[in-house]
Amino acid sequence: MNESIAIRVAGVDDASAVCALWLGLMRDHERMDERWRLAEGAQERWYNDFRWLVEDDSHLFLVATAAGRVVGFVHAYLWEDLPIYRNVLEVFIASIYVYPDYRLQGTGTALVDQVKRWGVQKGAERVRLGVLSQNQESAAFWESQGAAPLSVFYTLPLEGGEGKKNQRRQIGF
Repeated sequence: MNESIAIRVAGVDDASAVCALWLGLMRDHERMDERWRLAEGAQERWYNDFRWLVEDDSHLFLVATAAGRVVGFVHAYLWEDLPIYRNVLEVFIASIYVYPDYRLQGTGTALVDQVKRWGVQKGAERVRLGVLSQNQESAAFWESQGAAPLSVFYTLPLEGGEGKKNQRRQIGF
């Protein structure tokens, strides 16, 4: 697709389109790694959270549109590490997703450029993000943007813990 892409701030009316993109990202992650699984009701909770996060000044939701259709989004928010570390304001990119037909056309880069501008306006020093270890396409994209790995998280299976119900209280709507 070689349509003109426009980037704009998302609004409450974009909830369904952005939720569909987010769900596409989550499904991609589930296909890449069996440890990545959404909780029951995750889509509904995310949809409900979007409706108030989009109004929060410490969060930024942008959408990429082509011919009036939302084809990509990014969600970023202001973030500070634990107080035991030097106080640095960062922009954390929680999610970014572009429909496959609109990749490799500068759509992701345009979304990230807007996030970086927002971060500078807010006084942030850098952008932080995570990439699923199996997602080589995403890692290549971020490296092309000048990002470099900071830390790596590992998981270690525990014998006998499978199938036990998590007892923590669910949060969200």
